[in-house]
Amino acid sequence: MKPIIIIIFFALTAFSSFAQRLNEHGLKMVSEVEYAISYSRTYLFKFKYDDHNRLAQMSVYQDGKLYRDFIKTSDGLTVKDYDDYNFSPLRWEVAFDCYGNISKIFEYEEFEPGAIKREEYQFFYERDDIGNPFRLSRYSQTETSKRKGQKSWYGTTVGTLYTEIFYKDGFIKAGYPEYFKRYAENIDYEHINDTNINLLRLCNFDGFYFTLTEWIPCRSKYFEKEHYMDSSENLYQYDYDAQGNLVEIRYIPDILKKKITIKYLY
Repeated sequence: MKPIIIIIFFALTAFSSFAQRLNEHGLKMVSEVEYAISYSRTYLFKFKYDDHNRLAQMSVYQDGKLYRDFIKTSDGLTVKDYDDYNFSPLRWEVAFDCYGNISKIFEYEEFEPGAIKREEYQFFYERDDIGNPFRLSRYSQTETSKRKGQKSWYGTTVGTLYTEIFYKDGFIKAGYPEYFKRYAENIDYEHINDTNINLLRLCNFDGFYFTLTEWIPCRSKYFEKEHYMDSSENLYQYDYDAQGNLVEIRYIPDILKKKITIKYLY
């Protein structure tokens, strides 16, 4: 019997080592995402997790070069810049709430010698009725600056922008509730995001890296349809592997080709 037990043990060990890893919400854990656009640089996002399958680090590469690290510790979040493009922030301050969600971000940047610009983001959450997870409900952005010699953040005050976040059947949209009437037919219910990364945000990537992660829970379950002129063809195309994992998203117009490649953690 011993040889049989040994064989079963190794078979189970081998199976578990290649089993797909899920987080506490049953979502597939992404290890790497590459975002390539036809006329611009390529972004690579690498994700690391702690022993409880919670996101602990995101590293961002531009054109193969390490650009920025986001490292979550017991003290908060450390942001390390490796930027040589002359617009790297002087420092970041990131605060979490008691549930592990980002509640506030301060970004400081020197826009001329001795003059500092400060961007402040605040995030507000609510409980989802289904499964009771947190989700982003509203965020604000305030931009101020301080000239050389000034002690207070007066300088140029651009003001505060408040944005409401709305969900309908697992689809996220910022703005106003009536936006759903306009975009309802563009929700792609045939393709589901079952990963722990906000892939819809990546499809419309604007460089605000935090919104891709589970640190700001604003993940959309579904993707978005987009059509060209009067065509009925969805400009987004999706590829899956043999296990049903979404591995590639392509945006195919001639003027703006985008490709998202996804790798998973096992």
